Amino acid sequence: MSKTVKIILGIFFSLVVISAVVVLLLRGLLTKSFPDVDGNVIASGLQKPVKVLRDAYGVPHILAQNEHDLFFAQGYVHAQDRLWQMDLERRAALGRLSEVLGSATLKYDRLFRTAGLARIADSIEAALHPESRRILQAYADGVNSFIESHRGKYPIEFDMLNYQPEPWRVSHSLALMRLAAWELNLAWYVDLMLGELVRRLGEEKAKQVFPTYPENAPVVVPKEWSVRNVPMAALDLWRLEREFRAEYGFSGTHIGSNAWVVGPKRSVTGRAMLANDPHLAYTVPARWYEIHLNGGSYDVAGVSLPGAPLVVIGHTKDIAWGMTNVMADDADFFVEKQDTLRPERYLYREQWRVFDVTVDTIVVKDSLPDIITIRSSVHGPIVNGIHPRAGEQSSPPIALRWTGQDVSDEFYALSIINRAKDWNEFLGGVRNFTVPGQNFLYADADGNIGYHAGVRLPMRSAQNPSLPVPGWTGEYDWKGFVPFEELPWLFNPPEGFIASANNKLVDNSYPYHISNLWEPPSRIERIQKMLADYGQCTPGDFKSMQMDTYSCFARDIVPFILHAYDSSAVPSPVVETALRHFRNWHFLEFRDDVTTTIFQVFMTHLLRNTFEDEMGPELYRDYIFMANIPYRVITSLLQHDNAAWFDNVTTATVETRDDIIRKSLEDALAELQSTKGPDMKSWRWGDLHTLTLKHLFGLRAPLGAVFNIGPFRMGGSGTTVNNAEYNEAHPYDVILGPSTRQIVDFGNLDAALSVLPTGNSGQVLHEHYNDQTQLFLNGDYHVMPLSIPVIEANTVHRLMLLPSY
Repeated sequence: MSKTVKIILGIFFSLVVISAVVVLLLRGLLTKSFPDVDGNVIASGLQKPVKVLRDAYGVPHILAQNEHDLFFAQGYVHAQDRLWQMDLERRAALGRLSEVLGSATLKYDRLFRTAGLARIADSIEAALHPESRRILQAYADGVNSFIESHRGKYPIEFDMLNYQPEPWRVSHSLALMRLAAWELNLAWYVDLMLGELVRRLGEEKAKQVFPTYPENAPVVVPKEWSVRNVPMAALDLWRLEREFRAEYGFSGTHIGSNAWVVGPKRSVTGRAMLANDPHLAYTVPARWYEIHLNGGSYDVAGVSLPGAPLVVIGHTKDIAWGMTNVMADDADFFVEKQDTLRPERYLYREQWRVFDVTVDTIVVKDSLPDIITIRSSVHGPIVNGIHPRAGEQSSPPIALRWTGQDVSDEFYALSIINRAKDWNEFLGGVRNFTVPGQNFLYADADGNIGYHAGVRLPMRSAQNPSLPVPGWTGEYDWKGFVPFEELPWLFNPPEGFIASANNKLVDNSYPYHISNLWEPPSRIERIQKMLADYGQCTPGDFKSMQMDTYSCFARDIVPFILHAYDSSAVPSPVVETALRHFRNWHFLEFRDDVTTTIFQVFMTHLLRNTFEDEMGPELYRDYIFMANIPYRVITSLLQHDNAAWFDNVTTATVETRDDIIRKSLEDALAELQSTKGPDMKSWRWGDLHTLTLKHLFGLRAPLGAVFNIGPFRMGGSGTTVNNAEYNEAHPYDVILGPSTRQIVDFGNLDAALSVLPTGNSGQVLHEHYNDQTQLFLNGDYHVMPLSIPVIEANTVHRLMLLPSY
């Protein structure tokens, strides 16, 4: 063997050995934090031993002898599986991301320091119900027991950022709940965006693209100043918050859910049934953590929020409940009149008041601290100065009034719901649940079904507020909140079912303003039709419903496409083939469907060709960000052939609706030919419409290969029951959908079904990091039993948490 060959072989084997060592070291770093799930573990702070029985999907069934230990153990197992997620979201809520991520996140910290989630949490903590305080403190003690006993063995994300988690406090769980409420609060986007439309285009033009709702669409319960004075700086807040959502996994605006319940006459088993799939932005780790809590007066299974105690959506042996977003208009912007000579003052009800001022310090990694001054009026914090481009003194102060700023106790509400045995006890919990506003759907073991809104709904002097308002007169101040007894509700309706899909709650006879932000009626129409068609339902029917990709929205739009060519020559064979596809389409948006692809790309061009010429590129991006608004508006505009918005103002010709439809279809086909090739048969929807479940560290290569899950080809869209929303600004990647699916049949509670898009663990390479993904994609589930014998039979791992005495 020559010397050269020996050297090459030596180098090769050395590289192999080095690579093997590196792989082993990396694997060791990744797996050192994997939790102990078998044997005995001492957990300082426990009063008595606690069993933690985990099934094949890592779902813990916590069997405790008292309630303190139950919630202590919940905090402990949350930290075992989701400590990094808990810490990151805690930092986001408190405005402390920059401490570990550096100056790139400073703008987001300014946002949440100004919004005051930490201050709100402190106020709530001071007013907590004693029951809530006990639960939250026990939970925090459990988290801290894990943090203290696992130093040096934290998840890899802590090592990569070179810091350690701080102790957990009661206020941190409260801040996380308010962060969840902030995510679901989309109403204030409408105020700012529509205010800018009026400023730019005038009231007459702008009101044509304000949110509308078809008067004959299903409801859950049957039966003056110029905004030209509003500064553009207000939109900077919106755009900054939109950046935060995109960066940290809160994207998507079809935020809502599907939920339905059927009574005994509508069920094959003769018992009530419930289904729920809340729609949130897809993230890794999953938004929810599956768990069963058994101890003291609690025996409840479902999904919990990592970083917080109790079960948010779930079932007991007596009741089951699900939630959808009320879409409540729970925020307003007030433009304050500042004293030009003494800028520390503002006018309110003919008197000068002094702004409340807080000086805050944001610690920034590898940089100097950032000192911010937060001003507040009687209406809330002044938001002008949040964005780096928005000088606080450059325009009139704008205050944000949000129901989430008020003290409430959602954990007390959940503690009541988690233990409720009937409708009346359940309502006692819903009464205390105010932020984020939720539609609660209910079923019980006695065959009852019901619905009640749990929301803090402002009473306003203006019935339909959708624009920023003057703050100095007091005329637009909230007049209190709608009493709980006057919120929408239903109990055992004659139809035998209740369904909610973020649609309009009540008809126009309801005396209070709820929202202008309803979702398009596509999902609720489809759900109600399927429930009617099934007659008597099985859990299998509910599974099919949750996976359904029929689009009532597409059904309503396609006739306009076909009509546009009734009196116009078809310009090419490819257009004729596309029209033939539309004529034969059944509006099922399967992932292998070609017509779905053509339709969705057509819709992207239709919206752009209709709105962008008048709005301009930036305002157009703002407008389509709230996907349900342009979808509802375009449906209305299409009813009018000569609607002014169809005319392209950049051309000498006056275009009609049919002109824009034809142009949009031909633009879409040209795009698809350019990007997907000339063979229309290969234009399959799932090839464009993919889902990648993204971890924060996976947003940039090359870490995506390690931390992300996917991509996967997907069917559906934002208008199908199986929600698969994409952003019109960045088509066609799926960004939002079911964050969990739950099905409960009181005919067999031990066969209650649940699934997550990823898995119960938040630790990369762990067996439960993505072990539910294929179940989720295929429309499958795993069981969430309550009875101890069934749990024992399905136990894979058995951990005993023992007190330190």
